[in-house]
Amino acid sequence: MDLIGSVILFCYTKPSLKTAVTLKRIVIALLSIGALGVGAFPLLSAPDLNTSDEPPATLLRDDIDQTSEFMITTWKTGDGLPVNEIQELKKTPDGYLWMGSHQGLIRFDGARFETFYNTPTGPRIGTHMGPLELDALGRLWIAPDQAGLIRRDATGFTEVLTNGSVKARVVSLCTDTNKNIVWVDVNGGVGRFSIEAPHKAEQLSDVEASSASRWVRDFEGNLWLAGARNLKIYENEKWRDIATPGTATLMAAPRQAGGMWIAREAKLRIVTANGVTRDIATFPWAGLSRVTCLFEDSRQRVWIGTLGQGLFCYVGGEFKQVVPTASSISCLLEDEQENLWVGTRGSGLVRVRQRQFFMHDIRSGLRNEFVRSLSQDKAGRVWLVTADGGLGWWQNGVWHGLGETDGWRSFDSLCVLPVNDGSVWISTIHRGLWHWSNGKLSRRDLGPKGPTESVMDLLEDRQNRLWMVTDNSGIYCLEKNNLKRYSVPEGLPSEHIRRMVEDDAGNLWASDWEGAVARFKNERWEVVRKASGHADAVRAMVAHDGALWLGTSGGGLLRVKNGQTTRISQEQGLPDVCIQQLLLDKNFLWGGTPHRLFRMTLTQLNAVADGHGDKVDAITYGRSDGLPDVSFASWCDPRCWRAQNGELWFATANGAIHFKPEDLPESKPPQALLEQTLLNGKPVTKAELQRLRPGPAQLEFRFTAPCLTAPERVRFRYQMSGLDAAWVDAGTTRSVNYASIPAGDHVVRVIACSPEGVWSSQPAMLALAVHPYYWQTNWFLAAVAAALAGGGVWMIRRATVLKLRRRVEVLRQQQALDRERARIAQDIHDELGANLTSIGLMADMGARHKSDPVAVARELDQISETARESVAAMDAIVWALNPRNDSVDNFANYVAQFTRDFFRPTELRTRLELPANLPSHPLAMETRHQLLLIVKECFNNVVRHAKATEVYLELACDDSQLRLTIADDGRGLFGKAEGEGHDGLANLRERIERLGGTLAIQSKKGKGTRLDFTVPLPKVKSN
Repeated sequence: MDLIGSVILFCYTKPSLKTAVTLKRIVIALLSIGALGVGAFPLLSAPDLNTSDEPPATLLRDDIDQTSEFMITTWKTGDGLPVNEIQELKKTPDGYLWMGSHQGLIRFDGARFETFYNTPTGPRIGTHMGPLELDALGRLWIAPDQAGLIRRDATGFTEVLTNGSVKARVVSLCTDTNKNIVWVDVNGGVGRFSIEAPHKAEQLSDVEASSASRWVRDFEGNLWLAGARNLKIYENEKWRDIATPGTATLMAAPRQAGGMWIAREAKLRIVTANGVTRDIATFPWAGLSRVTCLFEDSRQRVWIGTLGQGLFCYVGGEFKQVVPTASSISCLLEDEQENLWVGTRGSGLVRVRQRQFFMHDIRSGLRNEFVRSLSQDKAGRVWLVTADGGLGWWQNGVWHGLGETDGWRSFDSLCVLPVNDGSVWISTIHRGLWHWSNGKLSRRDLGPKGPTESVMDLLEDRQNRLWMVTDNSGIYCLEKNNLKRYSVPEGLPSEHIRRMVEDDAGNLWASDWEGAVARFKNERWEVVRKASGHADAVRAMVAHDGALWLGTSGGGLLRVKNGQTTRISQEQGLPDVCIQQLLLDKNFLWGGTPHRLFRMTLTQLNAVADGHGDKVDAITYGRSDGLPDVSFASWCDPRCWRAQNGELWFATANGAIHFKPEDLPESKPPQALLEQTLLNGKPVTKAELQRLRPGPAQLEFRFTAPCLTAPERVRFRYQMSGLDAAWVDAGTTRSVNYASIPAGDHVVRVIACSPEGVWSSQPAMLALAVHPYYWQTNWFLAAVAAALAGGGVWMIRRATVLKLRRRVEVLRQQQALDRERARIAQDIHDELGANLTSIGLMADMGARHKSDPVAVARELDQISETARESVAAMDAIVWALNPRNDSVDNFANYVAQFTRDFFRPTELRTRLELPANLPSHPLAMETRHQLLLIVKECFNNVVRHAKATEVYLELACDDSQLRLTIADDGRGLFGKAEGEGHDGLANLRERIERLGGTLAIQSKKGKGTRLDFTVPLPKVKSN
């Protein structure tokens, strides 16, 4: 231990070179054997050591004990924190939390971490960030790992004092009451400078200091210099020593009642400016450890950070270990919402908050976590029933469970309701109704007319009548000793009643599983709202100011007022469509969904329901508020209760939660800040935003609103002048994209909403100017207007000419239509007329040959063949007329089928070559018709004259032409000229030339004939 003490003593003195070498060897030896864990030792003047070892997994969790006074939240590298070692903490007026670390300067807005390594002039910040300080103007001063200082304000980072009196790395910064900043450097140099003229720094040479000395300002504005072994106060330009007991290293922090808190030699002391010292307490931890930082918060609690023992809170004469971590606590800071921020060396960033939500579960004494029902009696006892038959009450922080000695045999219970006479009613499953009175439990026999099903809801009205709601047998009323049942004959909408309430005027209301609502009047029920479906099955119901608010299983929130029903859904801001619990508290409506707790104001709800508002600002609470993950109970009633002391109680499947709404923090609306602007994904400056050009470019604005309490609940609205007519709700998204911004001057505005639903009044604004192209300028528009005016006459003339052309075109189209009609009539006459005439003649001949069966059969065969030819001809005509076939691919498919059908009765082989994927290129009806006639005529010539054994047909197409090839292996054209006995070839050439195409003929005697037809195709306009 003497060796260890020597090492610690030498660390806070100025040893000689030889002594320093010896000390270095000693420290290396100690590190080698691991006796002290020096890696976590926060020597304020020593080099930064690697302290990234993770603490035990059981430490620093925010759900260790939901009944504890504090809740703990941590951020580590896995949560976005750049490094787990935090040395310094400061909060600037814009809401950011700044951290000095071994890996640069870190900024935190509650949701995102950002690291700064460089200043605008280069790598000046470095990686080792020393002390941070705020001056009287709210600017942040930073001591980097080099000589000099850096200041950050609204314009960015500025290097100061690089050539002044600060010649070594600064280890301590502090402001005084005269707009001065005092410092201590690594060599023990002490000085000060004015924040208005930092280049005029001056050394304070009349004091001895070391690299372990730290400036501290008390709450009265006095400056203290706390060294490793001594304490001085600086007043009236003079130093005065303050004697403190002991010789060990001391740690000092300002005390609100005056003077300083001192931690030294396992003692917590106070010392006043006149030198009076008093012992307060002895630290509770055992073994080698020391205090690394002290802090008194706004509630006058003293926080003690230690080396290896975690974080302690001293209040009411007792020490409480709040953060049990093996890592060293390096710094402490309290923000405006009373969050205590803790920097550690190895365990990241820690936030300590006063717990507002408390839970009672198995750890609190409950037999089962599933709380079905709860309520409070007149004596202040909160009664709970759980799923396995647990029954008891909670009072003054103590759970009183009932058991067999109290007459309770752990019957599976559903509801619990205290009544005005001080007794308590409990409904059970298959065990009837139980009554607790004067400390005794007894079963209440309701006789043969009593409910045969379990009671799911209990209510006592103003007339002291006890109402019992069942799922399938209506409602029972017990008045004194008289029991009466109400069902459909008595006016209820159904027997499946779910919930019953009494309003401010004493009216009774009941609702069922399909959203029907009935009111009790003149000893009968009358339906005021008809059933609307299973989605509107009522899970919760409250009455207030003449309105009923219904929480449904899937239909959101319903308001029934004056016979009218209004629905509020998620589109109007409701956090969930399933509302399982509702509870009124002053002007707020609290609710529980399957996953979360929320709060809305009745003023906003009524405004939306009356059509005077668009949305409600629903405030949800979760883990960041200290509320654990719970599922709100949805079965029995009462499930939620407003206690006599203002606490709100809710039954959940994970226990019973309770809290006081007035204890929930109400933060100020955070200030929205525009952090960065990106043009097509690249950052742009404010100057560049004044030189934008219109077009399809993407402009992204990234914004934030620093909030260190519940950043996930901060919401945003934005608006760009000239584009957005009203504010646009961005939700929790922290960026917005604009594309194709028109020319003109625009201003982007962003406002933020606090976690409690209060919107800031001062938006963040950013101006930008989109300069028009020359064709968008006024002079160009004037020139265009003049040109338009000068060309007006030409336009009128042109319009007249176009009108005449359209009229001519109409006549031309009519003429083409007439020609097409004539062609169709000619085809029908040629194809069908002759065949029908032939059929008639053959039928007549068959009639004459009645006595000759052979002749009749022959005539019938001819009639059948002619009829098939007629059908085929009609099919070809219809195909040619169908506009859906006006494409190359449809023509190819038809020709292929036609070829197979044509040659099927013959012995000729057919060979087709068609591309697998012909384009759907348009093909005019006339072109299709003529090409089909060409194919028919060619095939007829082959069958009648060619004496071939094989026919070949090929079809090819590109963007400009269609190629059709028909060939056979017959006897050829015998070398004759085209005109000699070959009128068919002339007809073919005439048809193809009519289409603007060409025909090429190849024929050799005995080797067949090849005909190549080429037809031009119209150009297709591309989109």
